[in-house]
Amino acid sequence: MAPTVSPRIEQKTVCPLPLFLAFELGVNKWKLGFTTGAAQRPRERQVAAGDCPQVREEIERAKQRFGLPEEVRVVSCDEAGREGFWLHRF
Repeated sequence: MAPTVSPRIEQKTVCPLPLFLAFELGVNKWKLGFTTGAAQRPRERQVAAGDCPQVREEIERAKQRFGLPEEVRVVSCDEAGREGFWLHRF
């Protein structure tokens, strides 16, 4: 009797690392720090306070710099205080 052979299904699940974004919020300027993990030197940028289109542009540039796909998840954090949570929802 021949042994039964089950088909081999190859699955590739690649979960890209998230892009981490840290904000330092000031009255006149915001500092942005980007990284994909611990022990990695962050990519630091500065934008005018409240310039959300420029923040979006810097996020896109950071994705390109780290070789991440456009749809990668962005995880943000900042010190408690000035701006509340609207910036993370943005």
